[in-house]
Amino acid sequence: MKKLFGLALKTAAVAVFVVLPLEAVFSQTGNDKFVPDRGQQTLVLASGSQSEVSGHFVFVARTSAALDKLSQLVRLPDVAFGTDFKKSAIVAAFAGTKPTGGYSVEIEAKDGTAKVSEVAPPEDAMVTEALTTPYSVAVVPVEEEESLVVKVPALWEEGAENYPILSGFFSVSGGFVATEQTFVVTGSVKVMRHGDLVTFLSIIAASTDQRRELTETVSAVKSDAVWIADRMEAGNFLERPHPPLRIKATFEGNWLKMAFEPGKRDYVVNDGYTAKGEIAAKRNPPVYETPPTPEVPPNADEPTPVPPATGETPPAGAEAQPPAAKSRPRISPKPPAL
Repeated sequence: MKKLFGLALKTAAVAVFVVLPLEAVFSQTGNDKFVPDRGQQTLVLASGSQSEVSGHFVFVARTSAALDKLSQLVRLPDVAFGTDFKKSAIVAAFAGTKPTGGYSVEIEAKDGTAKVSEVAPPEDAMVTEALTTPYSVAVVPVEEEESLVVKVPALWEEGAENYPILSGFFSVSGGFVATEQTFVVTGSVKVMRHGDLVTFLSIIAASTDQRRELTETVSAVKSDAVWIADRMEAGNFLERPHPPLRIKATFEGNWLKMAFEPGKRDYVVNDGYTAKGEIAAKRNPPVYETPPTPEVPPNADEPTPVPPATGETPPAGAEAQPPAAKSRPRISPKPPAL
């Protein structure tokens, strides 16, 4: 009987833990910020079957401004706006349009990587016969100077725009002895879009003896004709301590140009390292725009030649034609007098 009673207590304790409110699985710090508890690898903030995003898309928020932009896509609980971005990030994943209900999105985080999975309903499941756009938003733990890499399903990545880097460089300076180094970078950038939002899935490697890679998944917001991301963590691309990188990106036809500059921290980084750089990448495969077809008059075998402007030399082999004589009105003779 005692064993049964003890087992019942344990079961009841587990049941109480499950129904606790969202705030209960957060640990609160002295500055009224919330971070995932050490026992939680990910914490789902919101999920559902209907969103405004009709295609595959991910969005990463590591600043309050980015979180405000995300809240325009999905409704978030109030606790999300107290996230401590020094120890956490928010990842949103959208699975695009599905033919029925029953689809869902899962986000799992481990060692600086957030893995997104798309879950389909079983074949014999009773599902809603309507179009759905499933999504999930989760808090994942990541330290301030650590990079966060988001791994998406292969089908999502195949649908992203691919921009191989054709030219690029970075200049790194700083440290106790104030060193400076400039190096060439290679790699590629994959782009996912939704409206005025873009997310860069980057693999940028430096051609140096030391292993340097920019692998952070970063989201940017359009301002005028420029997409801006205020925080991209450099990871092992820079020696520590270092501020984050700030990105300004532009799209011109098939070209992507990205400029990197030092971002800001809430504290002063003494004897730290900073980096500036630029890359130019061209979309592969490129997207061509079909030029408009000129209108041709009916029964026109040859285009009408355009005479040269006054003072211009006619093309070689062409003869200048004299101006056409002006026609005069024909005057009938007066009849003879009778």
